[in-house]
Amino acid sequence: MRRFGPSRSDRGRGKENKAPRGKGRNWEARLGENSLKMGYSDSQRRCFLLAKQEKLAEGFLTTIRSLPKRDRELVLLGLVKDRNLRHDLIDLATIEERRKEPSRPFREYLKSRKRQA
Repeated sequence: MRRFGPSRSDRGRGKENKAPRGKGRNWEARLGENSLKMGYSDSQRRCFLLAKQEKLAEGFLTTIRSLPKRDRELVLLGLVKDRNLRHDLIDLATIEERRKEPSRPFREYLKSRKRQA
């Protein structure tokens, strides 16, 4: 029979059902500590964090894609209603649109801005 409520291992921890000390911290902190102990460089640690963040983002995207159309529209509408998120989405869309354009040197860009002013 399935019980609802705290499991036997959770009893006696108080109302908040706190995790043992040190286990409640976020995964970034744990990953950082473990990678330091293992001797990884800063760039390697950043790669680990990026990989974890990419997996998390992919999980969110998969969840959003699997929603019924109406629910998906509500989620996207919520993103667009938030001013900061809306600007982020516009920036990301612009970057994706222009990804195939050839790049140009920064100094060339500055010269063109100077001419326009």
